[in-house]
Amino acid sequence: MNWTKQENSTGTLTVTLEGEPWEKACAKAFNRMKANLNLKGFRKGQVPDALAKKSIPAQAVYEEAANMVAQEALDSGVKEYKLDLVARPVLTVKDATEKSVTLEFTCTVSPDVELGDWKSIKAEKKAVEVSEEEIDQEMQHLQDHFADWVLKEDGEPAEIGDQVTIDFVGMKDGTPFEGGSGENYPLVLGSNTFIPGFEDQLVGIKPEEKRTIEVTFPENYQVADLAGQPATFEVTAHDIKFRELPGQRLQLPRTAGDQRRADCPSETRRH
Repeated sequence: MNWTKQENSTGTLTVTLEGEPWEKACAKAFNRMKANLNLKGFRKGQVPDALAKKSIPAQAVYEEAANMVAQEALDSGVKEYKLDLVARPVLTVKDATEKSVTLEFTCTVSPDVELGDWKSIKAEKKAVEVSEEEIDQEMQHLQDHFADWVLKEDGEPAEIGDQVTIDFVGMKDGTPFEGGSGENYPLVLGSNTFIPGFEDQLVGIKPEEKRTIEVTFPENYQVADLAGQPATFEVTAHDIKFRELPGQRLQLPRTAGDQRRADCPSETRRH
């Protein structure tokens, strides 16, 4: 048995089997192949050894025997040379005879790593200054992230910052155009999600109210047929929700609508 280290963390493990261990492996391989041999005039598995040897090439027996003993041979070499394999080795069977065989395993192993003088490496810790404005921005971001959308009650109208669930159909010259329709779309007024002027015209809308919105598409709109063109949208509003930020739930109501919700907390539904 021999291990030869090569470049790029590869190497060759050579294992030679001979004598009784190899002869037993060949006999076992021959019997396995004979059991599957189909020969006219004989039942499967009942072919006499003399006839089977004429039908089964010796090299085929050696290949089968090599595959049978390969894993044990590899395990033995890995253990002896303390190899850390990182990929499945490639087996090459060489010099196979009835007396011996040489197995060559091309292996990829973990690379040798030599640590330098890492203890002498120093890193300068830079002081970080955070402004009050940055703190406020981050706090606002966290509030927005954990905010709840709370359903407005008593038919309260939509305001900038509210979320309105709408159905809409867009039309140009009285004909619906492709991509201009939607159902149950949650639109936050003031988010500038839709084309300019659309969201502003929904301010004051109430649940189940229908409105006709008139807008003009921007000159640089990505759909050439609509760029710079006037259009109308038939809009139906459904749920209207306001954003409740963490911390606001403990504050006193500031508007008449908020006062009604504070007086009737059981009627407030969270979505």
